[in-house]
Amino acid sequence: MRERPRHIVVSTTRTDDGTRAIANALGELLEDATATSTPIAVPLASEPGTRALPTHSDLDGADVLVALDAVALENARGANVGLRIAFWSGLGDTWLGSVEDADAVLVPHASSVELAIARGAARADVEVVGPLAPEGFARAPDRAAAVAELLRGSQGIPADPRILVIPFGALPGADLTSTFTQLALVKEPLLVVFDVEDDVDAAKSIRAIVPRFGLTAALVSDRSYARGIYGVADRVLARLEGPETLAALASGASLVVIRPKTREQEAARALSDEGLVALAGTVPMLAVTLDAALSPESLAKGREAIAKLSVAETGARIQAAIERALTRHSPHATGLPRGLELLPRDPVDAAMPVIAPLLDRAAEKKKADDAAIDRELAELKKRIGG
Repeated sequence: MRERPRHIVVSTTRTDDGTRAIANALGELLEDATATSTPIAVPLASEPGTRALPTHSDLDGADVLVALDAVALENARGANVGLRIAFWSGLGDTWLGSVEDADAVLVPHASSVELAIARGAARADVEVVGPLAPEGFARAPDRAAAVAELLRGSQGIPADPRILVIPFGALPGADLTSTFTQLALVKEPLLVVFDVEDDVDAAKSIRAIVPRFGLTAALVSDRSYARGIYGVADRVLARLEGPETLAALASGASLVVIRPKTREQEAARALSDEGLVALAGTVPMLAVTLDAALSPESLAKGREAIAKLSVAETGARIQAAIERALTRHSPHATGLPRGLELLPRDPVDAAMPVIAPLLDRAAEKKKADDAAIDRELAELKKRIGG
């Protein structure tokens, strides 16, 4: 009898574009696996190109729930769900809540393992699968040609600039003046591209602030154009816990992180040692950090570290991890044969699996008793002889 396709639901209660992009990419990945009879995701579309938040009835009866946040995981508690997987969707402390209810936790990097354990995961249930690329994010095969095309017609931009992408949400809000001052002090010819997504107020703020600092800067909102910019970026200023980290790494751009959270310090150091992250301990250190991070040596180290992540293979690793989790947590009946089991020819042979341990224990007891008697006789002889 052919096994029916597995019913997998991808769920998140976060509404930011970055997390939704990861959820969509994960859903598409699992749907595309149907041709090979591996798990699929149920599309819960509210409009073309999007996925609605699953309701309790959508979760009920699912073989697997893949949750991108603690609330989505909690929502499955009362539902009839076979396997609950927490998908850690960033490099830092991205899971705001507990993962104790998860049967498996999939993380993007080895530095995330301890963070997941601190949130209640059992070490044996945490698996590193690598960063998942949001749809459309990839390194431009010919960066020079792509930059020329993206910046065609733009005035006042230096030839072959270093490109720093800054998602608006990654800007340290309390230190905007200091941050922009530091950006203006960078020695490299620098183009700063602010990604405001669909935030109109953010676009207004950037337009008002930038001219005061003499920055060579631009705004981007359209997601197709933004993916092109990420694909030629040298560095991305990011929050370690932000979903923009995965978009950056998928695009071949290493990160610059200002003041990682206390819980993220160890992970940040590990990522820095690999070359994936340049750390600025404080905002006033940003210019110095960027000067070093934009050097040819640092950029080469970052590209080498990203290549080792094998982002293109993340999808296959996620599918394999889900299969392993299903196998690990599926109940197995006892008493069934493994491979070909030859049956005994007579009743005595059939009884041997039961009789043999009893005979062995009896033989061991007799041996122990004989040894005790021998010791007692030796002791008695010694006394008589004495």
